[in-house]
Amino acid sequence: MTASLFADSYTIWLREMTRFRRNSAYIVSQLAFPVLMIVLVALPIGALVPTELMGGRFSGGIGISGFLASGFLVMSIAGSSFSGGINLTTERKEGFLREIVVAPVSRSSIILGKVAARITVALVQTLLIVGALFAFTDLGLYAPLLLLASIVFISFIFVSLGLLMAAFLQDAESFTIVTGFVMLPVYLLSGALFPVDQIPVVGTIARGNPMYYGVNLFRHAVTGLESLLTLNLVALLALAVAAFALATLVFDRWLKA
Repeated sequence: MTASLFADSYTIWLREMTRFRRNSAYIVSQLAFPVLMIVLVALPIGALVPTELMGGRFSGGIGISGFLASGFLVMSIAGSSFSGGINLTTERKEGFLREIVVAPVSRSSIILGKVAARITVALVQTLLIVGALFAFTDLGLYAPLLLLASIVFISFIFVSLGLLMAAFLQDAESFTIVTGFVMLPVYLLSGALFPVDQIPVVGTIARGNPMYYGVNLFRHAVTGLESLLTLNLVALLALAVAAFALATLVFDRWLKA
């Protein structure tokens, strides 16, 4: 059973990776967005606003440019992962999902394969960008294992949520509109752009946002900024399991309908 699950997941992963490799525009855009945001926003703001003016919020020597750069990278990972659900709406029109229904493939392996493909892309993308920006920002590999864990968890959670949402939407246009509506508050309440913990009400609400824990863990891994590692890891693990289980359940019922 386990061997079959991983074999089927690998097949789905290989198919998704082939699609990514053939879509050069997607690859360029995923690399360009966080780089442009860092170069055009994070670095200029970091140069204009000294860290001391932020009231000493950023301990450990991290500057504003590093704070924003790490946030933009997490936004890119989460947004790209969540938009993975759009493939589901496309595959529905192409008839690929009908073929899956009659094939002896578990629903869990389909979702696991899609999640694994997004994680692979996110890992390569993030490591390339962090390495390229090492000399220009406060980004670095302070905790490589935690960096990998944060990317895996963020991708896992948001791909699962994206697939879950795609099961309720009829076409790619609807998914794109809903994605923008859903992800905007997720970004703003994650701590990616400003320290939400400094705002009492907003900080409390942010703790219900899965991206909040991903941002904290990722930022610690690439800047060394202090973070509650155990809390972040446990929260991300629990959210990943819950999102995957819910996506699999809804996806299975949707295919049978």
